[in-house]
Amino acid sequence: MSIEYLNPLTTVAHKLVNLLEARQLVEPSIWATYIINIFDYAALPYAASIVLCVAGVRGVVIRWAGLVLQVIPAVGVLYMIRHWGEPHMEEFVIPSVLYAISTVLFFFQFKLVSRWSNLFQQQLIDLGLISYGLYVIHFPILVLFHQVVAFSGSALTFSIRAVVYLVLALAAAYALDKIFQPWIKKRLSPSPDK
Repeated sequence: MSIEYLNPLTTVAHKLVNLLEARQLVEPSIWATYIINIFDYAALPYAASIVLCVAGVRGVVIRWAGLVLQVIPAVGVLYMIRHWGEPHMEEFVIPSVLYAISTVLFFFQFKLVSRWSNLFQQQLIDLGLISYGLYVIHFPILVLFHQVVAFSGSALTFSIRAVVYLVLALAAAYALDKIFQPWIKKRLSPSPDK
């Protein structure tokens, strides 16, 4: 969330799109339909740093890159502070608070945080083991959930719906990847004694 709101690279991407449209190098009406959203590229340095961190890549360059990527959103926070009275600035409050928390955790890496980080990383690895099943099954379940109107309308019903959806999608993905897929594979594979 902080990356989306406080990333100056997104501003650069906006300026680039405006420049291309102003010079009529791209047609504004079809720009978004024919190209990957250019604003997604602004998050690539952050995604790359996460991948390198999870892969266990270490070194001086990685530490400096992490430092630079952690400090860059401060430009967005300073912009928010200077333009506080303008419309829609309240949208930056929660991302700014999350950024402040992440900055404290980045610069003061506590042992407890490190332990939680390792535990969280292991949970993500476990989730990755059923990721294909989750990818396949989540959308049909989501479509079914949109058909149920009993849990619509309030924050409480949305929360209940979200929790039930997550549990059901994860359970279905686990069943698909760990139970059904091996069963099908066993049935379709030629037996070793033939």
